[in-house]
Amino acid sequence: MSDTLSTNGSLLIVKPSALGDVAQAVGVARAIKTVRPDVRIGWLVNREFAGLLRPLSFISRVHEFDRRGLAGVRGLGRLYTLIRELSAVRYDAVLDMQGLLRSGVLAWLSGAGKRIGFSDAREGASFFYTDRVQPSPGAVHSVERMCALLPALGVDAEQDEQNGHFEVSYDENARVRRLLGTDVSPIVLCPGAQWKSKMWPVEHWAALASKLREATDAPIVLIASEAERELTARIADFCSVPLLDLGGKTSLRELVALFSIARLVVSNDSGPMHLASAQGTPLIALFGPTDPSRTGPWGSGSLVIRAPNAPDDHRAYRRISDDRVMRRISVESVLVAAHNRLSEGHPVA
Repeated sequence: MSDTLSTNGSLLIVKPSALGDVAQAVGVARAIKTVRPDVRIGWLVNREFAGLLRPLSFISRVHEFDRRGLAGVRGLGRLYTLIRELSAVRYDAVLDMQGLLRSGVLAWLSGAGKRIGFSDAREGASFFYTDRVQPSPGAVHSVERMCALLPALGVDAEQDEQNGHFEVSYDENARVRRLLGTDVSPIVLCPGAQWKSKMWPVEHWAALASKLREATDAPIVLIASEAERELTARIADFCSVPLLDLGGKTSLRELVALFSIARLVVSNDSGPMHLASAQGTPLIALFGPTDPSRTGPWGSGSLVIRAPNAPDDHRAYRRISDDRVMRRISVESVLVAAHNRLSEGHPVA
């Protein structure tokens, strides 16, 4: 038994963002719960991702962090309310999986006696930890990096690729079927990304969609966030065949449900890519200046296509302002991979 977490103890996970990181951390949280079913797990997360976590049966409580609402006097009031909320739970331990100043401070303000994070946490966050874990040298996948914190918690757990799966309710599945207007499983294209340098060109997406629609009986669906609706609209305009543009029209839970019934997902390196991977959906992930050995989809059901001669520096995407690297991925290479993935379970029409 761990001397960090007593029987029926409580643990706070601090992982506010981003979507892909939160999705991958779900598997780590479930691994903890599997080994220590007595432990109550809370999660501090950005408000926009709270709805993704609330239905998870192994998460006892979700604390919303409204980063955008912290300005001014009202912001201080909201922060004070959050601190009181965290303190009232009396967490025994905190895992700071974010490793930034604000997450370190919030871990400290929670009042937990054990605060665990990495010794190389950025912005001085490690100052607020009681236990500083030395990260593994070299390129390590983000899931493996998060799991490296668990021994300091007294938990011996490995991340199985099934741990990250999100359960989908009957109502969520029904809502997605209504959006699709058909019972035929779709091919889902995810053209968005946080950085321009990680985005495959619009005309490439349009060409891929047209060729897939001609080769299969599956509806082609475009998804994106509310802020990226113009992107999916442009792809639909470029495309020579009808598409279902759901850009900005799905919640995160509906997106999970959509991935759960999809025949195939093609995605840039993005949050939706990690959600699709978590559901075990056949996935083709397109990578350019980011390193899939660090941030790629977790699990064996995914195929990564990386741009030829991509930069070795895994942070190069921050310096590149356009899609020059992603343009090196040809439509033909993605189409061949898509046909292969489709033929594994569904013959191409």
